[in-house]
Amino acid sequence: MNVFQKPILVALIAILILTLSPIVVSAKTVEPEFQDYYTETFVVTNEGGSYDIGFTTVKFKKNCLSDGLIEILTVEIYAEDGAVYIEFTPDIDYFAKDVQIHASAWSGFLLDRATGELVYFELPNQVFKVSHFSRYCFVF
Repeated sequence: MNVFQKPILVALIAILILTLSPIVVSAKTVEPEFQDYYTETFVVTNEGGSYDIGFTTVKFKKNCLSDGLIEILTVEIYAEDGAVYIEFTPDIDYFAKDVQIHASAWSGFLLDRATGELVYFELPNQVFKVSHFSRYCFVF
């Protein structure tokens, strides 16, 4: 190896190491999300609309309300007895058009109402259509 090649090689290795150092240092662990529960209250009209609650979106089509009235809904997502639920208040017996509930893939802790303990959940992406509101259990 030439006398001039060795210092150049050492310099290139040093530059490479210094360039990669911030990448290694900036690597971090993503902590799971923690939430007691999620809740939102919103007004639904016959114009429809899309509403976000935590990791879930609820979509109402235009003219979905069977009686045409305005509905004030409270939506809760919570854990109970080791399962994750979405519950709508008040219960609505019938929609003129199905309502879509889309839960994005999510992992994190929820406080179980029955046991009072934090429970870790991993929920897959899921979509379901409902013709009435009450309480639904998410699929694991």
